[in-house]
Amino acid sequence: MLRNNDQRDAGITQDEVLDGLKRSGRPNFNKRLLTHFSNRAIGLLPELRRTSRPGSNKPVYVWNEDVIEQIVELYDLVERGCRDYHNRLLYLWLRGYEVPFEPILKLWLQPAEAALHAITDGAEDADDMLWRVSAFIFEHWLPKWRFSPQPDPTIRQMGIDNYQILVEFILSAFLVPSYEPDESLLTPALSIPQKGGETTEIHQRDHTDTPPPTPS
Repeated sequence: MLRNNDQRDAGITQDEVLDGLKRSGRPNFNKRLLTHFSNRAIGLLPELRRTSRPGSNKPVYVWNEDVIEQIVELYDLVERGCRDYHNRLLYLWLRGYEVPFEPILKLWLQPAEAALHAITDGAEDADDMLWRVSAFIFEHWLPKWRFSPQPDPTIRQMGIDNYQILVEFILSAFLVPSYEPDESLLTPALSIPQKGGETTEIHQRDHTDTPPPTPS
């Protein structure tokens, strides 16, 4: 538990979350980051709501207690080195949390539609379409990513194998609404490991909303 049981009815505050994180060996978040993540325009955490504690009219801002698991997942994701905003959204969405999916759709929809029209070539069977996506990425995009003289910074950070998994998931999800990815592959792909010597201290500069490159 990250908070006192006698205050459960009034929700959980940022200070209580931070105290609980520290007790669980997660000391690197602060109130500024929690506020940033819960901003409506960011959406990595739910918005805080205004309430008051029993016996006091002083306003406090809290989350429902069930946000604890989401905050821990986000903390661990950040600590593993995932710096990209869209990858964080996608990871949390796959884990079943309510986060905005529109930024991912806006980023990928147009290039994905154009690519998928060429890839599927009129195929309608779901398994056939998914196979065509895998084959097309392997034959056409993978060599380009692997041998580019100036690899994109996101591909360089994620690694080609992880980026390939991410692109294949996005295209497959657009093609087949019932598509379920292999989480044992997708989760590590979105949880980008830190490079040797990189600090685990979290700074605001690590949380810019920079989109990954779209496949071309």
